[in-house]
Amino acid sequence: MADVYTLEDAPFRVRGWKGGKVVVDAVPRFGRRPKAPIAWMFPRASVDLPADAIAAEQDGLVHVKWDAVDEWWEEDERVLGSHPRDPRHRVDVRQSSRPVVVRAQGVLVAESRRPALVAETDLPLRYYLPRADVRFELLVRSDRTSWCPYKGL
Repeated sequence: MADVYTLEDAPFRVRGWKGGKVVVDAVPRFGRRPKAPIAWMFPRASVDLPADAIAAEQDGLVHVKWDAVDEWWEEDERVLGSHPRDPRHRVDVRQSSRPVVVRAQGVLVAESRRPALVAETDLPLRYYLPRADVRFELLVRSDRTSWCPYKGL
């Protein structure tokens, strides 16, 4: 039953903006489903959007599609990414002297003894290197970017 949400209280007021107007305003509940990002579940009366903006309904609450609004805000902080932050999801960062070497097709692209190690729930350890330790002249800028609600762009 992947469509059934397990509900729990969320602590922050959430507002969704569309066309310069607040279209969602409430303290939601968190909705959890297996293998899916956490969702905000709002009382239907707090949502001023058409039916096609609703991803799911349960127990008088609605899950609004992320892209149905222009901006999401928790209290007075904008939420970037593609889903809310999950209070059970940890992102821990540790400074390290662990040596990190990055090669592409046998060519040294980066080498550092001062990485930041990022451990995130259910993801492999990630290494963030100081810019000075990366040979940017060997890299090609990509047009692709992604947003993480924890780490940003």
